[in-house]
Amino acid sequence: LQEVKVIEKRIRRIRIVFLICGAILLPTSLALIVAGFRVLDGAFHETQKNVLRTQDVINNNLQRVDALISSGKQAMEVRDVAIEQLSSWCPNAVAGENQTLLLSVQDIPSTVDAIDNGDGTISVNLYNQTKELIETLDSLEDFLVPGSERVEETLMLARHNTVQVNDTFEETSWWFYFAVVFTILVNILTLLFMAGVCGAWTYRLPMFLERVQTYVIFPVFSGLLGLLWLCVSGFVFTLVLNADLCSGSPEENVVAILHQKEQEIEPLLFDMASYYVEGCTLEEKPEKPTILFDNFLPYLNTGIVLSQKLTTKIGAIGISNLSRACRSNVKGTANTMTYLLQTLSDVQEKTSYMIQGLYCSNFNPIYSKNMYDAICYDGVRGLTAIFVCLFIITILGMTMVSLRVAAHEVKNESNWIEELGLNVEYADEMNMEGKELHCRTDSNDVEIVEQAVSEVADDGALHCA
Repeated sequence: LQEVKVIEKRIRRIRIVFLICGAILLPTSLALIVAGFRVLDGAFHETQKNVLRTQDVINNNLQRVDALISSGKQAMEVRDVAIEQLSSWCPNAVAGENQTLLLSVQDIPSTVDAIDNGDGTISVNLYNQTKELIETLDSLEDFLVPGSERVEETLMLARHNTVQVNDTFEETSWWFYFAVVFTILVNILTLLFMAGVCGAWTYRLPMFLERVQTYVIFPVFSGLLGLLWLCVSGFVFTLVLNADLCSGSPEENVVAILHQKEQEIEPLLFDMASYYVEGCTLEEKPEKPTILFDNFLPYLNTGIVLSQKLTTKIGAIGISNLSRACRSNVKGTANTMTYLLQTLSDVQEKTSYMIQGLYCSNFNPIYSKNMYDAICYDGVRGLTAIFVCLFIITILGMTMVSLRVAAHEVKNESNWIEELGLNVEYADEMNMEGKELHCRTDSNDVEIVEQAVSEVADDGALHCA
């Protein structure tokens, strides 16, 4: 019986350790959901929102660029007509550098730049002004329509990428619910295991439930633990990558990644992405993606100023006076100049509007909020909690599997005595260890002492010396 007592004590310790592991595993699973999965899911959805915000900004810029392209194409047509008309609009004034128009002093206001001939007439030189305007209009070339179309194509590519990213988020949004269900399943199996241990401890575990526990619950629980090990490996790998991205300067890390992928990215898209990461935060700023349009605006402004001056002079002199002095009808040219001025002003407005849409302040705050709040704070915090909790759960689960003997009924001293039909009495019932033991069988009344019990055979028989 001594050996039976030793076995009984070992089983008791095993069951206690088993139940302690289960008791720790359950609240750890709750922490896994609350501090891990929920925080990571929040970062997941915040990143998705920032992707949608970026998509909205891109759509807004596409509208601006499209408006600029339409305005530029219209300006090209008006510019071509204006150059053609200005080349011969007033033969007496534009035939040569020294050609001037003779006008009556009474017909011309004093604000018009002219030379008083002293005989009641004045000479007005339109040659230099017309020539300078034509040269300026020529320098405007295509009004950056091809450049605007390239920007439009790049923005459309960026929008396509954001749509793909958002679709990926939508397709994987189920991961949180799967993780919660998976964790709850592990908890249910753990509770069943613990209930089985309690039933085996109190000898109230039905044979059917013991078999279910052995052939169903245990294999499923072991399989889930194997999957958890894979999850631990995956999450720790993701955590290391996330930590590397956020260590030091996230901007420099992102730029390094962009440079590694430079050959795979459309050049203008690469320049724009680099600018919106570097241009607003780092000291060494890259070239602005709108530098072409920034350089174009001064030429456009010059064209507007010269058009305004010529239009004003034509208005001041008067269509009838100017037609008489030029000996040609200049009304059509005057109307074209007015329309040209309006068109150039519209292009200027659309260009400035487009440049404003591509400001760093429209993109960088979205990037910064996502990088620092969603990825580098909530992301790292959630992944760390998931890794720690999963590691603890897996270790505890493997310990419970290794101690699965705790869920099986093991005969104790009373069971052996009852099975062998013995009537055992102790001299001191309060302290049974080391006391005199009286063993009576049904066949005789032989008294022995405890030391006379030699062993419990493999077949369960009790041998008395």
